[in-house]
Amino acid sequence: QWIIDATQTVAKLYGRFPQPRLQVVIAPGARGNEPAPVAYVMRGGGPAVHFFVNQHRPIEEFFNDWTAVHELSHLLLPYVNSDDAWLSEGVATYYQNVLLARAGRVPALAAWQRMVAGFERGRRNTRGMTLAQATENMFRGGTSLRVYWEGAAMILMADVGLRQATAGKQSMDTALAALNECCAGTQRAWSAQQLFAQLDAVTGTHVFGELYQQHQASNDFPELAPTYRALGIFPSRENIELLPEGAALREAIMSPGNSAQAGRSGAKT
Repeated sequence: QWIIDATQTVAKLYGRFPQPRLQVVIAPGARGNEPAPVAYVMRGGGPAVHFFVNQHRPIEEFFNDWTAVHELSHLLLPYVNSDDAWLSEGVATYYQNVLLARAGRVPALAAWQRMVAGFERGRRNTRGMTLAQATENMFRGGTSLRVYWEGAAMILMADVGLRQATAGKQSMDTALAALNECCAGTQRAWSAQQLFAQLDAVTGTHVFGELYQQHQASNDFPELAPTYRALGIFPSRENIELLPEGAALREAIMSPGNSAQAGRSGAKT
């Protein structure tokens, strides 16, 4: 039921699960205080997700944990080559927060707080290193916070940029739905540059290409102040304040029903 709930949460993004078939392997015996301390996606021979779980944790912890939604959100993209893992991790990190808020598992305020806090952790991690260099060193150099959260920051910026450029007609949700229609069945590994070019093509914008050019080779974490202003988010040292000016845009991103298939029910998993 935990896996069904997570797949339905991801399927609500655009009315269906992004893959027609998925193998899920759940292995008990993991140690620690988290319900699923280790999990990863595999693509060879078809998409699969492996979860190593602590079967002694209460079932409520599984439903409220972000791990399953994060891993399943990787499947919103075709396979991304390892040099650009920041893109696949960024999409999964962004949507683990957005989709849990839409599903009512996490209050919207808490989801924004988690993202803002994550962006700050990413900003403090690996200064003086490009995103490409941080990605290359993420498994041996302690740079994973930069990789995950800069990727998520770029996806948030793309989402806000698309909504602003198209008066709300397009979003990251609609872009991923269109990407799935054209490219979900491709077997090749995509680079971030290729995927961003494809996302620009399916949305008829230049939002993704501009973000790639600005940030992929930069030593600096993206400047999020303009995005925060658009969203009416005022970060402080201990918390965040949500201002009335950005309420409509925040609600469009976080509220249930504001997906690429708003109003469509009966998503198949």
